[in-house]
Amino acid sequence: MVVHIFTQLKKFLCSRPYVCDFALELQKPVPESLLAQWEQFNSCRIPDDLRNFYSTTDGVHLSWCSLSNDSKSQVGQIKISSLEGLVREELRILGDDSPPNADIDLFASETFGFSREAWPKRLFVIERCRNSSTVAILIEDQDSGVYLINRDASVYKLCGNFTQYIRLAVAHLGVLDWQAWYTPAGPTPQEMQYAALYTPERALLNSYGTRARLTYEVIHAAQPSINVKKLLSIEASIADRHTQTANRAVGTTQQNKRGRANESSKAIKKRPSFTQS
Repeated sequence: MVVHIFTQLKKFLCSRPYVCDFALELQKPVPESLLAQWEQFNSCRIPDDLRNFYSTTDGVHLSWCSLSNDSKSQVGQIKISSLEGLVREELRILGDDSPPNADIDLFASETFGFSREAWPKRLFVIERCRNSSTVAILIEDQDSGVYLINRDASVYKLCGNFTQYIRLAVAHLGVLDWQAWYTPAGPTPQEMQYAALYTPERALLNSYGTRARLTYEVIHAAQPSINVKKLLSIEASIADRHTQTANRAVGTTQQNKRGRANESSKAIKKRPSFTQS
């Protein structure tokens, strides 16, 4: 099934204008014995759809470029890790050998939304993106799915399983950074332009979904609470300070005037008088 999907994708892309340097690399199937060794080493069972993928090919690498003004630029890539590259994605804060530190754990919890202890232990890399983000699959009995992990350690769920991820990747033609459509930040302007050129229907759907999500967040956002009494007390305090400052300025001015008047009267008294003899 995987081979058929990527073969059809190759035919479609090769029929598109300005697409060049299309490359598709499929590997030999992974023996069942190696799959069993991986499960034993990682103490978890590979999901059926991911197992079927590796039973067909040990990873896949698809890439294609666009030709514009005699210059080539890579536009699309789908690169699923081999079984050897299906390794755990770990959270590192000051290195793994750093001792427990409450301040560090609090910083991670407040900044990333989780602590080191809460980081999933069965999160495995299935694709490393060009923008340094990582796509990982969570293999748990109660919870599973495919997640995008950005460089700032922010985590976003893309879909429920590996099959859904492959379908999404193919639907987006592997356009670089397509996973960012499913994050609040969205893709870069360059990637949005590529999506509009090669997958306009997906760009339209994703844009509509982004607007709908933003509208929902605005409507359901918590309304800010205003403490009127506190504001009034602050305004009264500011008014008092302004009054005190003005009074001090008036007092200083009057004191300076009295000082100059006293100096003038003393100067008149000391002035010598001249009489005719």
